[in-house]
Amino acid sequence: MSGKLPERQGRLPILERNFSSPSPIRRKAISVLKRNIVASASGQAWAALLSILFVPFYITVLGTEGFGLIAFLASLQALVSILDLGLSASATREVAKILATEGSKDRCASMVRTLEVLYWSIGLLIGIVGVASAGPIATSWVNVDELTPGTIRLVISLFAVSLAIQWPVNLYTGVLRGMERHVALNIFRVFSATLRHGGTALALILIEPSVKVYVFSALILGGINIVGITLMTKRGIPPAGKTTRFFSVSELRSIWKFATVMTLTAIVALA
Repeated sequence: MSGKLPERQGRLPILERNFSSPSPIRRKAISVLKRNIVASASGQAWAALLSILFVPFYITVLGTEGFGLIAFLASLQALVSILDLGLSASATREVAKILATEGSKDRCASMVRTLEVLYWSIGLLIGIVGVASAGPIATSWVNVDELTPGTIRLVISLFAVSLAIQWPVNLYTGVLRGMERHVALNIFRVFSATLRHGGTALALILIEPSVKVYVFSALILGGINIVGITLMTKRGIPPAGKTTRFFSVSELRSIWKFATVMTLTAIVALA
């Protein structure tokens, strides 16, 4: 018994050292995780804060009918978000996994290009359906006294086009997250949210306090937003190689199960 005790006591410091002193790689991973969490929380909090702070201004300038129409369109946008089909979350997962694997840089470019084709196609479909449905929605769904059916139809059409050109934003956001560029992404989100609300408010003050100016400003600023985040994403993606494909069915096969789960989760959340 006495001969075994020193052996156990001699191993305890090794165990304590292994548990109490994480390796440099683990410390770096923890540091990156904390940084990403803080960056994401800060970006989301700033965007939410601006949305809340500007509500009284929008109600005062647009009136109850104008603001109610914008709120109605925002609710439709929330429903349309189901058409993301879980692809943005899949992009985050797959890009992170691909970049962690040596020799698979071409596959990263193929994955992003394939999802781009899908996203822009869905965005185009949303724009066409939205513009085509503007008339029936204006006459049958919306009941207002001050706004004319022509104004409502124009507002819905502009909103549909704005939504269409910004539809791939979720994809590029997912790709940037997969590349661990959370800080740069959320700095851009803070800038974009500030420009969107500040620019819209300035347009309403200087041009005309109307719902038409509101959605037209959203269209212009949305275009700036999609151009900015597209350029940011393209600079971070590994350059395309000889095996890079414009559209790859095999890439879709590798993510469809995860994307389906995320889509069902989104549907349950909305229900």
